[in-house]
Amino acid sequence: MCGLPWDVNTVTYLAERDNITRDDVFRRYYRAEENSMGVLVYCPQKLDNCDFLVYDAEGKASCSIYDHRPKSCRLYPLE
Repeated sequence: MCGLPWDVNTVTYLAERDNITRDDVFRRYYRAEENSMGVLVYCPQKLDNCDFLVYDAEGKASCSIYDHRPKSCRLYPLE
């Protein structure tokens, strides 16, 4: 099942950043999947890693869209 859900602010940011439509953002970064209630939801293309996780020369990871990251990322880790 889905990991990181989409949110409208992140989709809008990515569309503007990449100079593409919002529909193109969904095609590029998300995949459609039916949840347990039969509702179509959009999930990240990658389930094992984030498309926006980047590594510097020393191997340190960071978020390439940190200022525009989805709400679920802002809340992580949930305690």
